[in-house]
Amino acid sequence: MEMAKLFNNIQPHEITDQSDLVIIPHKYFVFVPTYVRGVQFDAYHRVDDSSLPENIEEMDTLTMNDELGYHHNYKNCLGLIGSGNRNFGVDCYCWTARHYHHKYGIPLIADYEIRGNLQEENIINHRMVKIWNRKTNYHVTFHPYKMINSRLAALEKKYGKDLQGKDI
Repeated sequence: MEMAKLFNNIQPHEITDQSDLVIIPHKYFVFVPTYVRGVQFDAYHRVDDSSLPENIEEMDTLTMNDELGYHHNYKNCLGLIGSGNRNFGVDCYCWTARHYHHKYGIPLIADYEIRGNLQEENIINHRMVKIWNRKTNYHVTFHPYKMINSRLAALEKKYGKDLQGKDI
């Protein structure tokens, strides 16, 4: 479901290296990827959960870090959703979202690998709607996407029960 449809025509805003820093006066969520340079598959030392392993450098997400810190924009952020790739190691997976969680105290509400899947999208949307309704004056309704699974669809038809997308 597009954010604009889910959240009363609120349009997503992409932060890039060309973006000017602005004060964000309204509630929002941040989807942040993890891009790191220098990933090694051999042993490395990790100081704590919010630090990158030795010889690893964050890249391409520093502008979002600046935006969150600018005039305390992080205070209006309702939650972080991180993406990553487990092939680069568990410590690097969704590191940027975990780092912002520790640095700014923003709740880490979900993560997904690479592009995610429909089940993860439903989980993320459900969590965002619950948080949005609890923290703002604007009520939105969660409508899960129906997962298309021909085997389950046949069982649903046979037994007359919804077997897809319920356990979110």
